[in-house]
Amino acid sequence: MSDSIQRNNPKLKSPSEVTTCPKCGAPLLSEVCQYCGSYGGEVATGDLTAEYPMIKCKLAKFTFFSTIFPLIFAFAFGIGGLIGGIFFHFAGLCLIFLVIGVAAAVIAIRNTIIVCSNKSKGKVVKGTVYGYMDDTISYNNVNGQQVKLLIDTQDGKRFLLIPLATTEKPYPVNSTVNVRVYRNTAYILDDIPNL
Repeated sequence: MSDSIQRNNPKLKSPSEVTTCPKCGAPLLSEVCQYCGSYGGEVATGDLTAEYPMIKCKLAKFTFFSTIFPLIFAFAFGIGGLIGGIFFHFAGLCLIFLVIGVAAAVIAIRNTIIVCSNKSKGKVVKGTVYGYMDDTISYNNVNGQQVKLLIDTQDGKRFLLIPLATTEKPYPVNSTVNVRVYRNTAYILDDIPNL
């Protein structure tokens, strides 16, 4: 096994398990060849051994499911629990409604804090799109997508894995995007290109 495969391949996959670059023939450790910079083709991001440390980020963006949906639940269950407790004296059922309402409010508030912290304290950096992975969240039975970006940090190069809250893959592989990063939160500033 070559030194570059062993150094960048901590799981020590055999050479037959490592995909090679279609352009230069080098072993691929990510979607974009680390030697010639060409796109390696349709290779699953999750199946590759990352050549740099990967940081899984939370999306610092107001979305329907991260903010509005929890607020609807907080309002409906919170008000329902209060009204039921005050006027109908259903203590047990009202307590359950109140707990659901409070939990939903906490989710919405937590996302608001993430977005505000990222916006006020985040640093804008350039990132190169390396590929996409399926997210754990699905929309209408279609997996959402996470984008894998390579950025430069003071500790060296790092991959960021950022959920997109969509099923689309909007940014072309090997393109450059501006991303605002704060701790483990990120937000891509560039508009989604017209596809």
